[in-house]
Amino acid sequence: MGLDDDAPLELLEPAQDAPPATFRARYDALYISYAVPPSALIVRLACNSAESCGTALRHYCWTDGSSLLLFPVWEAVCGAEQVPPSANFDLHGWRIPLTSIICYATQQGLPNKFVVLQYKSEAEILNLALSEDAARVFAELLPDKDFSHLLEDMYPKSSQNIRDIRESFISLKQLRGEGLITEEEYAAKKKELLILM
Repeated sequence: MGLDDDAPLELLEPAQDAPPATFRARYDALYISYAVPPSALIVRLACNSAESCGTALRHYCWTDGSSLLLFPVWEAVCGAEQVPPSANFDLHGWRIPLTSIICYATQQGLPNKFVVLQYKSEAEILNLALSEDAARVFAELLPDKDFSHLLEDMYPKSSQNIRDIRESFISLKQLRGEGLITEEEYAAKKKELLILM
């Protein structure tokens, strides 16, 4: 019952006529096998319809030092009635190596915002969509994978630099307007300033 890197965790598929106690025992064994820590946070997978947006999508979320893991919450699987889902219920978690995670970002969807976790799997890039509250969880577990911080690292120019460049543009226009520089000098300097932005 080990976990394969970069693959869904073992499926929990209840048998059509299995008694609820058997399904619970299987869930508990997998829960122990995957070592879900008491400190695990809760995230919800994103959903496409109001009917599927209940508690059935809640997952524990944690890191083990090398991977981000998600495992379904028991109450989310069976509901308050503690009745296992139908036999065709697809239930699994994820183990995503931290080194394969590209970033996470909040995006506006209809009707709500959602969070996309983007990661590499072999030769392709995959996305895992979660509810908006996952951003808070990922900020704690994956602070260096926040897309907005990645942008700041890629484009470190501060707002002060932009203000300085804007002031240079204003000064440059004044010099041209007063005839102190030629049109060619203005165009060359303007081009230099645009490169700095």
